[in-house]
Amino acid sequence: MRVADVAVLRVEEPYKAVLTRPPLVVVEILSPEDRVNRYERRLGDYRKLGVLHVWVIDPQHRGAFDCSLDGWRPVDALVIAAPAVTLPLEPLWKKLEALHS
Repeated sequence: MRVADVAVLRVEEPYKAVLTRPPLVVVEILSPEDRVNRYERRLGDYRKLGVLHVWVIDPQHRGAFDCSLDGWRPVDALVIAAPAVTLPLEPLWKKLEALHS
C-alpha cells in the first residue's frame, strides 16, 4: 500500500502503524515541484486498493480536487456522505494567506 500525505481511518478500525486495510480517505498535498500527470498512477493505485475518497490539495494555487473517480474534479469542500463530513476549504486558504503575508 502507498503512504499518503494524510490518511483518515474509520473510527471502528483498530489503529495499526502499518495499514492492512484501505483508509476511508487519502489526501495528497501537491508541492510546487509536483506535476498533475505524475499523480495519475498514484491516485489510480489508491482507487484500486479500495480507498473510497481520494483527494488532492494544491496549496500553491488554492485548489482542491476530488479524484475518487477517474479525473480531477475541482471542489470547494471535501465531502463524505456517510458518515456525514464536510471540510470547507476557505478557512485553509485564509490560514495559508495569513502565513504567507
